Amino acid sequence: MNVTTVTDGIFRLSANMEGILFEGLWPIPNGVSMNSYIVKGEKTAIVDGVCGWDGVPETLFEQFKKIDLDPRDIDYVIVNHMEPDHSGWIENFRKIRPNFTIVTGKKSVPLMKGFFGISEDSIMTVGDGDTLDLGNGRVLAFAEIPNVHWPETIATFDTQSGTLLPCDA
Repeated sequence: MNVTTVTDGIFRLSANMEGILFEGLWPIPNGVSMNSYIVKGEKTAIVDGVCGWDGVPETLFEQFKKIDLDPRDIDYVIVNHMEPDHSGWIENFRKIRPNFTIVTGKKSVPLMKGFFGISEDSIMTVGDGDTLDLGNGRVLAFAEIPNVHWPETIATFDTQSGTLLPCDA
């Protein structure tokens, strides 16, 4: 995985996969990039945490060191969609940081409960126009974009920098 600065306070953690079949079916001769984003204000959020197709959260956590971030300092986990390569690490993350808030669309709430046993009191449900203030002028806005990728897909927009974090869309 690689870490790059998108803009002040936003970092991309990227895993480049080559020699694989997309969704196990279609060749992708140039590979594919899987991305997570760290957004820092007074509080910190991770958007679409990707641990790589190795399925190991430690691969993701190792990248945090490059931006001086301890996993226990993450306040919000923003799940733009529930595909396992983005959400499968959440269960292990709860062992490290049990008290964080999941931010996701309303269609993801029953999936969170079913997949991970996460109750609604740990989830902030967002829809079109809702915002999350991370402090220091960093405000994230959300839009529902169903079926752009999965039925429950949302997009996250950083109003401070004008950066769109659209999940796999």
